[in-house]
Amino acid sequence: MTLPAIPIDLRTVLATRLEEVGITNSFDEAKWLICAAINADASLFISRGTEPLTDRQLQQVDSFLQRRLKHEPLSRIQGEREFWSLPFQLNEDTLDPRADSEVVVETALKYISREIPQMLLDLGTGTGCLLLSLLYERPQCYGIGADLSPKAAQQALQNAQNNKLKKQASFIIGCWGEALKEKSFDLIISNPPYIPLMNKEDLAIGVKLYDPDLALYGGNDGLQCYIDLAKQIPRLLKSEGICVLEIGYDQADAVTNIFTKHGFFLLEKTLDLEGRDRCLVFKIEAIQP
Repeated sequence: MTLPAIPIDLRTVLATRLEEVGITNSFDEAKWLICAAINADASLFISRGTEPLTDRQLQQVDSFLQRRLKHEPLSRIQGEREFWSLPFQLNEDTLDPRADSEVVVETALKYISREIPQMLLDLGTGTGCLLLSLLYERPQCYGIGADLSPKAAQQALQNAQNNKLKKQASFIIGCWGEALKEKSFDLIISNPPYIPLMNKEDLAIGVKLYDPDLALYGGNDGLQCYIDLAKQIPRLLKSEGICVLEIGYDQADAVTNIFTKHGFFLLEKTLDLEGRDRCLVFKIEAIQP
């Protein structure tokens, strides 16, 4: 492919190619693609509008374009996603963090003291974005992230180091919290796989092709991981502890029923940016004398 040397012309060519494969907002996408390839801030694009690119930069733009034409998300191409204003590197075993998941962080922060050190646990940590965002806001706290994938746990550790949070966090490989001690945590968070397998074909192409299955699908009905968590969390949570879960937009009642059957009561339900159910807060019922 021969690309024009002038970025503004280049942007038009890229936008046309992107539109041909059904990528919406193609003109802006073209700008982001070019800026990612030449490692430039998108806000500087206009000021660089007539500056020729080097052959090496053009090759990088073309490489990124070929990947985007296959619907690979730009965050995957760059290898990084911003979440809670922090950078998180990705790999093939980590879920690409979504803006809606920031609701989990915002909700959980309400239940974490600003002064008292507390122990936090993130089950299915992925990139570590939930746990590390909480630790960034509560520097007196310490947290553990658990993930079944060794590559995900390693990526989370790297993200802790990149964000100067390594002294506050550790990461383990395992199935949920099976390897952890009882009654150790003041707050447990999780964004478990919750998409029903039957809905796989309804997902956006970029999600279906590039996010790991292990982080997406929660069994045939999407609820299996909540059943697993409801069984394990009571062993790990302190008596006054709090559990904060991300859910699918239509799963609030089903997940509440699962956790109620395992001795929890619902404290709060919060909504995502589109006004849909996204986060549930539970506490274990006190045992009556």
